[in-house]
Amino acid sequence: MTLQSYQLYPLFFGFLFIAQFLITLFFESMMQTLSQTTQGPWLAQVMGGMTDLIIGFILVMAYGLAVQNLRHSPKTLSQFLGDTLTPLASESLLAFSKIILGALLFIIPGIIFYVYYVFLSYVVFYDPEYSTGNVSALQKSKQLVKPAFFSVFGYMVVLGLISLCLELAPNVLNLIAWWQELFFFALSFYFTGLGFMIFYQLYRRLERSQENPS
Repeated sequence: MTLQSYQLYPLFFGFLFIAQFLITLFFESMMQTLSQTTQGPWLAQVMGGMTDLIIGFILVMAYGLAVQNLRHSPKTLSQFLGDTLTPLASESLLAFSKIILGALLFIIPGIIFYVYYVFLSYVVFYDPEYSTGNVSALQKSKQLVKPAFFSVFGYMVVLGLISLCLELAPNVLNLIAWWQELFFFALSFYFTGLGFMIFYQLYRRLERSQENPS
């Protein structure tokens, strides 16, 4: 469904790809400049991290809209944003606060919460019970994950390692040409969408298994 998403909204995903690539190059250059100063590169790292979070949130919304129109009842961009933007932001902040608190206390609880809430965005986007206010996104995500915790955790570890390898590959392989960085960035960008679709399929499978336990 990743390629179908790009075909559905080619200009939007193309703009996001170019913007994220240019922003990444900008912060890499800033980090190199700041590393020569007494301040160090921490400012660029913080700003880069915040930018990645914002772009990541936009990508989740974009892939969510694509899946909505490919697998569920079609919605316009304004309808989808009106239904999901505020709930997703508030639920994400709540989940993030629990994850950080758990990590600060004993680390392991933070990891457990992180796994429990991996389906949060899918619940907000596609769960009819959530849209009617009968269940919270955090509770529903936890309910889906709990019986298959280690399976979900395994998916997260494997996909996370692949994503990390794609991100570090240009530095590890000492690739300095812009087109080499662009190639690995394109792979990483595509893999982000692929990961969203893989977890969507996992979400649907676990949802069906709970609806039909037999």
